[in-house]
Amino acid sequence: MQPQVDPQGGSRWHFQWCSTPDVFVNDEGIILCRACNRSPNVTEAISRRSRQGATLSLAPGNQLAGAYNLWWPPSVPYTANNGDAVSNNKGTTGKDTNSTGPSRNQHYPAYPHRLDSTEFRLLCLSATPEREAPLHLTLETHRDERHPDYEAVSYTWGGENDDASLCCPVYVGPCWDLLLQSNNCSAMLRFLRPFEPQGRRLIWVDALCINQDDSSEKGVQVAKMGFIYKSARRVVVYLGEDVVTIAPGQYPVRRRLEDAILPQAASSTRTNNTNNQDLAMGSTRVNLDRILQRRYFSRVWVVQELLLASQVTIQVGDLELRLDATTSESILQQHPDYAWSDSPAPWLRLACRGKLLGFNIIQLMALTATSKASDPRDKMYGLVGLLDKGSDRQPLLPDYSLSSIQVGIGVTAHCLLDLKFCEVLRMNPRAPPNSGLPSWMP
Repeated sequence: MQPQVDPQGGSRWHFQWCSTPDVFVNDEGIILCRACNRSPNVTEAISRRSRQGATLSLAPGNQLAGAYNLWWPPSVPYTANNGDAVSNNKGTTGKDTNSTGPSRNQHYPAYPHRLDSTEFRLLCLSATPEREAPLHLTLETHRDERHPDYEAVSYTWGGENDDASLCCPVYVGPCWDLLLQSNNCSAMLRFLRPFEPQGRRLIWVDALCINQDDSSEKGVQVAKMGFIYKSARRVVVYLGEDVVTIAPGQYPVRRRLEDAILPQAASSTRTNNTNNQDLAMGSTRVNLDRILQRRYFSRVWVVQELLLASQVTIQVGDLELRLDATTSESILQQHPDYAWSDSPAPWLRLACRGKLLGFNIIQLMALTATSKASDPRDKMYGLVGLLDKGSDRQPLLPDYSLSSIQVGIGVTAHCLLDLKFCEVLRMNPRAPPNSGLPSWMP
């Protein structure tokens, strides 16, 4: 009898006849089920996910000119060559009504039902006696208007070395369903796992709180990430295990960012040296520009995550730095020579300020033109939460069934026809020569 295999890169590793799993970790650190006497085979799960990788592409391939099959965003009145209006069957939620994706009744072991537009998941981490104990968590579903206090995590999937390989086991729920995560995601979870006896921490982590293999759920949840980060008690930034220092059984030193900046780091002299030794000096001072040169601050997703947060914490060494809406002004008051415009992350001056009033999606893309995303569609999707009006956000709900060219043309059409913003045609076209893409596409 074979274990139950799911497409998440892992499996419900119990035998199919095991209806009441009873999982424990023995003295040797091996995970076992008392009911079926089986252990998860992590090596085989990694190998299987690696074989699947070629078919789990980030985005559909771009269509040829004349066969773009344009319908998105639904607010744009597309017409076919014969003059007929183009209709779509995805409505205003971004969900394809003919989708063959998983429904509430299709079995994803770690995700027994698909979230609807009014729900989101939270991840619960419980304390363990040993830091290297297996990572085990539970997932809770809550409604937008009724949820507990929680923290949202801001990090990069691949970490500083951009290693996005799925090679670290994380176990979910009472059956200890196996999901594979990146090295940086795994290290982040270990860092955040509470050390106090009976400690419990509720956090939101995109890689685990969204079913990444369900494109419909992913589109709906990505569209509400602005709400999720804005509603969190605080946003915790994780820069990597080479930056943080974990003192067993101790809390970090806590200071406001403006009070911890080295005077010489707030000057106009900047280099590209990212030696981690320069990030923190002792336990009370940090080199701000060295921190902002980390790969984390170059990613487009972190812009909305830090701008929409009510409070942000960043740990460097054994020092926990706090940012809020007053931080950037306080830095200029204490360090008048500091120039945000010349810093590695000039947008950070807007941290915790909320939505950018008066900005449309193209203007936001111009503001974050140097920010990067592994999926080109996220150069737009990662900014939707920053739009200040719901009427601007609704037409641009993310849909991961679209190709990059469909998204680019759709955004341009939205600006021209919905917003009457003709400047879009003059704003830094980025399509490379001989790419086959329209030269005006953002």
